Order: sequence, then C-alpha cells, then structure tokens
Amino acid sequence: MLITTIDEQKEPQLADSYDYYYVPTYFVGGEKLHEGVATKEKLEAVLRAALV
Repeated sequence: MLITTIDEQKEPQLADSYDYYYVPTYFVGGEKLHEGVATKEKLEAVLRAALV
C-alpha cells in the first residue's frame, strides 16, 4: 500500500487534477472514499479498502 500526501500549496496542478473541496480527502484507486473531517471509523474503512 502506498500513501501519498499532496500539498496543494506545493503541487497546485496535481491537486487540481483531483475532485475535492474539503481536506482531508482520501482516494483509493482513483475513487473518492471520504472527504472532510475523518473519524477513526471512516479512516479505518479507507485503509481497509486500500488493502484489498
């Protein structure tokens, strides 16, 4: 599993290539799984999806 953090200040073009409004936003395989304040349960669901 590879986790990449994109800093929208340092990489604005790359950040603009993703469909998001709130941070953090989590994508797995190009699919947006969560956007906004992440609870422990939501973060766990994202990480589980990434392991599949």
